[in-house]
Amino acid sequence: MILQFTTQLLDTEIKVTGYPVWLKEMDDDLYKYGIEYVIDENERIDLVKIFNQVQIKMKHDILFAEGSFVSSSPAAYFNSLNRKCI
Repeated sequence: MILQFTTQLLDTEIKVTGYPVWLKEMDDDLYKYGIEYVIDENERIDLVKIFNQVQIKMKHDILFAEGSFVSSSPAAYFNSLNRKCI
């Protein structure tokens, strides 16, 4: 199974593909997955540039927030999504 992940970082949409290589049950019905990404050399270069910019910004502000982040626990985040769907 190949998955595509999309996120936002530094006003840039980042899309990467990958596939699960391991999983671990964290709680009832909550799992953590390890993903192996499939990235060509050009994509890797672009990601490194963005990550370097993030690293520089985090040196000035450790609470860097220019992207899509979840600031609660995974269980709390998914519970809040479930409440919105009801």
